[in-house]
Amino acid sequence: MDTLFKFCCGVMEVIAVLSGRTYEEVNSIAFIYAEPAIVTFTAALPLLYLIYRLYRRRTPTRFALTGAAAVYFLPHAFGLMKLWQHYDMSLQAACELAYKDLEWLGETTGLGYQAVNILLFIVLFLFLTLLNIFLFTLLRNTVIDAPRAKKRKKKK
Repeated sequence: MDTLFKFCCGVMEVIAVLSGRTYEEVNSIAFIYAEPAIVTFTAALPLLYLIYRLYRRRTPTRFALTGAAAVYFLPHAFGLMKLWQHYDMSLQAACELAYKDLEWLGETTGLGYQAVNILLFIVLFLFLTLLNIFLFTLLRNTVIDAPRAKKRKKKK
């Protein structure tokens, strides 16, 4: 765990040097703003796709799926909004507050600061992003496009 954490910190330091920003600014940009935005965007993919498909052809199934996708997306959007409100300050101050929050979370869970960082910013980020992409792909390939694919096979 310690080796992975130090490696990730080293990567962030290199990015900071290459970008001309401080380590804290890069951390804030990456983990407070970019990662949550990516997760929220991938959660919005099914909703956006369904709205596009609904625009082209309105069916009761597509209306229901669009509603379900909206219900799935709303907690992501609300969480992103609350997170950004909590860290609505300079990048440096946001990073310092995030350090305090992560230390508190590490102490409260008993996992420690490094484990909480790895679980939140690597494991959970990858899990949620891949889950959202999987749900989008599943929705696209089975529910929406499957009836059309069956029609094509019958015509041949």
